[in-house]
Amino acid sequence: MDIQKRFQKAIKKNEKAMEELRNYTSNSEQVNKAITDRLIKLNENNRELKMALHVKDEFDADVVVEGI
Repeated sequence: MDIQKRFQKAIKKNEKAMEELRNYTSNSEQVNKAITDRLIKLNENNRELKMALHVKDEFDADVVVEGI
């Protein structure tokens, strides 16, 4: 599996986990804080993965242009 597909799969997996966490409710303030912290971390991870994909796309486009 190429890196692009792996990143896209990881993004989808993170989004699914974030959706499940958003739907989870607890009476415990500590649990709710942990959920919020995890959501923030997953969101940051997705942002980094999307940025890496964007950079890879730009690099691939540059390689094609220079190869012509």
